[in-house]
Amino acid sequence: MISSHRSISFAVSIGILTALAPSASLLLASPESLAENSVASGQMRLTFPESYSFGRVHFRNGSKEVPARGTLVVPSATTFELAVSYEGAQHLAAVRKLSGKGLARLNLRRFEISDQQLKHIEHLYELDSLDLSETDVTDKGMASVAKLRNLQSLNLRSTLVTGKCISKLKDLPRLASLILEVTSTADEGLDDLPSMKNLIDLSLTRTSISDKALKSISKMPKLTKLSVAFNSRITDSGMKYLSGMRYLTELSIANTDVTTASINSLKRIRSLKRLIYSSNQFSDRDVIL
Repeated sequence: MISSHRSISFAVSIGILTALAPSASLLLASPESLAENSVASGQMRLTFPESYSFGRVHFRNGSKEVPARGTLVVPSATTFELAVSYEGAQHLAAVRKLSGKGLARLNLRRFEISDQQLKHIEHLYELDSLDLSETDVTDKGMASVAKLRNLQSLNLRSTLVTGKCISKLKDLPRLASLILEVTSTADEGLDDLPSMKNLIDLSLTRTSISDKALKSISKMPKLTKLSVAFNSRITDSGMKYLSGMRYLTELSIANTDVTTASINSLKRIRSLKRLIYSSNQFSDRDVIL
């Protein structure tokens, strides 16, 4: 995997800089000015490496992004997102200096992140979104991800996981969106999908699934959005399993082996609002029903 460098230069001046709106001010300060007992009540510290930028911090209150470098003092109720830099990915253990409070989204996309490195993020108990796309994580690493009990969105696109990862992820109580696009996911392991009670968005585009997988998918109680596009083993035979899905609103079967006969049948699913399909039998279509 080829990693792109994202160098960010940033000079921290001695003293304090107000970088956010007055209602939620952020303080950047030298370590010497931030002894353990110097943080005021109602504030918290975010500690990043001093010698390089660990990435970019984006605050969800609409304030501007700042480099993840040095020590930041923010209101204790602050919620933020962290996009890790190339340097940060090389030294991911530094994330252990964050308590986990307030960190809602972590982006590790396109870096050579291993299963072992995922152990460094197990303590991020408020994390609701994790992007691991185009990394080197495997099914084994999902044991660490399974400890993120607040997780709602997980992107595993172009990773080394298979359908067996579901057995480790199925008990995440709040997981609502799972992207397994462009992986070696096949039918094996997908029998556990119905256990994912709160999953509403599932993408299996460009995997190796067959009609058998659709039988398991059809038993998912809250699924509203599904993509099985670019899977040649998805055929008319599998469409019968989807007909009884009560909450399915969006379905992509583009570039599968599904024919016109099944398309007409799918259009009769009451809940379905959007159907995306294409094959040798008919032209590309994105139909709003």
